[in-house]
Amino acid sequence: MNDVTSGNVFLGENIGRHVAMAHTLFNVTNVVLMTPFIGTLAWLCEHLIPAKKATTATVHLEKNLLNTPSLALFCAMRALADMTDSAWRTAELALRGYKDGKPVKVSDIEAMEDEVDRNQGEIMDYLVQLTRKELSEQQAAAIPVLMHCVNDAERISDLALLIARRAEAQTTSSRFSKDALEELETLLEKATTIAGLTHESLQDGRFLAKAVGIVVEDLEKLAHASMQGHVDRLQKGLCTPERGLVFVEVVGAVENIVRHLENIAQRSDQLTEAAT
Repeated sequence: MNDVTSGNVFLGENIGRHVAMAHTLFNVTNVVLMTPFIGTLAWLCEHLIPAKKATTATVHLEKNLLNTPSLALFCAMRALADMTDSAWRTAELALRGYKDGKPVKVSDIEAMEDEVDRNQGEIMDYLVQLTRKELSEQQAAAIPVLMHCVNDAERISDLALLIARRAEAQTTSSRFSKDALEELETLLEKATTIAGLTHESLQDGRFLAKAVGIVVEDLEKLAHASMQGHVDRLQKGLCTPERGLVFVEVVGAVENIVRHLENIAQRSDQLTEAAT
């Protein structure tokens, strides 16, 4: 160590500096020697200490907050936001599989739908417990509204399961035309925007109901134009009746799902006021 740092290692005033330098050299040497084996070490860690499987259960429903109704309502809204997001992701997965002619396994959608159902039960149970507490008039009025929103979110996942089952039963292998694919993709992108705004209106307490309404109007116009384009393609022989049926079903499913999202967003302002 005397060659690396000045001072005799055995003198008391130099011991601290020499220990620090020895520790530094030890760490640097370890890094140099072990770097080639990082991949192997990572593999060993993954197998010796396996990661715990993540759970998706509702985590916002704190029972100890039931005695503070405004906070309990806020927690329920956060749980509803997560539930709505899960329901939409389930629906989007099923819709894209149907659109692309690559159906998602019904069992996968069923598992996702079951999780949404569990969340529905947890939120409903939490709200029932909340009704037994001392509530303001505004808070009491918000609870049935929130329950309706929970049912709307659950209905979205139900529709996703219906779509997945319909897609699995589809036998035709013909493809959509380029125009039809572009129209469906635009509709799905609009629906994704609506789902995101709905989630934000519940998650962040922002007043986004009007914004959702505007995007819904745009989507309805696009859906109407898409149906007109579909009729034109049928008349020109650019689309088969079998594939046309799938097109109509996807458009209709998107519209139905968006109605439920809009229902939730329209009530978000009232829920936010009750939770503050």
